[in-house]
Amino acid sequence: MKLVFPVVIERGGCRYGAYAPEMPGSFVAAPTAAEARRRLRDHLAASLRLFLDLDEEERPQPDPEVAEALVRAVDPNLGHPVDPGVGVVLVEVGPEDAPPDAPSVPPEEAAAAKKGPSRPETFSAVFVRAPDGYSSEVPDLPGCLSGADTWDEMQHNIREAMLLHVQDEVDEGKPLPERRRSPDEALAHYCAQELTADPDDPDTTIWAEPVTVHARPPRPAARLLDAMWRRGMKERDDFERDCAVWRPIAPGESWSGAYAAVTHPLDDVFWGQAPDVDRSLAAGWTRDELRRNLQAAISERLLESIAAGGTIPAPRRTPELALAHSLLRDAEHGGPLSEFDATVEMIPVEIEAPRIACAS
Repeated sequence: MKLVFPVVIERGGCRYGAYAPEMPGSFVAAPTAAEARRRLRDHLAASLRLFLDLDEEERPQPDPEVAEALVRAVDPNLGHPVDPGVGVVLVEVGPEDAPPDAPSVPPEEAAAAKKGPSRPETFSAVFVRAPDGYSSEVPDLPGCLSGADTWDEMQHNIREAMLLHVQDEVDEGKPLPERRRSPDEALAHYCAQELTADPDDPDTTIWAEPVTVHARPPRPAARLLDAMWRRGMKERDDFERDCAVWRPIAPGESWSGAYAAVTHPLDDVFWGQAPDVDRSLAAGWTRDELRRNLQAAISERLLESIAAGGTIPAPRRTPELALAHSLLRDAEHGGPLSEFDATVEMIPVEIEAPRIACAS
């Protein structure tokens, strides 16, 4: 059965990038738009073939609302900013379209992974009940956390997060922690951290309890999909780097300029990012605090760039194109364009490249 994916095609410099937002890590780049589209179709077909070796529920199912949002995001007749270097097309593809040299799993290995017995894994999870809902995290699995409005949702969400975390480690052949905290140890660890939940707050309840999930045997298809995702992310980073306008900075040289940063409110906090500067995301409780944090984040990234190669990504997007960039990213994640309330601010920065120390 073939699926229809919305595909974004971007022009950057002398190359074209293409990706399907609903297929993680699907970014490819090529000298022409047609070649980028062909390469992406091959990538999607290879990914779908690998998904056949996993659960049916793990197979991506394109959402028509995402396609509609993406198409509207680049429609010049709707009155919002549009980047002329971006287009959206629909691509129909199925696992049978995978090229002969695409990554694949031998049938016997795929069958063994599906039939193998599951293994129970138990970790202590810390739960927080606050007036606005629940949150949870697993100290022995760094980055494994979740939230929910109700207790039933919380139990489902943390189990899902744990299973994803544990299964990823198993699929990649990484060992899980042997020494695991008891509920009391996990609770003490949580309370010792500088976290948003205050253990002494009378309106907040914090406790820990063991949670068990069942991981499957290592799945070769999942490992191959992860490798494809990593290659796609690297190719996207390389494409963004090639699109940037690099300005050399000599040791001790001062430089000042302003970057267009897109800012928006979310859950009582203001967020912002300068699209021209990678990893410049910042937050603040007020817009003034956000501006200061953005200046610090951009400056830090620029100094890192100087240390790595003696250059910085110069400002290249106008405020309109910066807003168009964020509008497209919002649409990629299914965000309703009618609720897109972002604004653009020019963030001035001033840096001085470190001087080269002379040996005495």
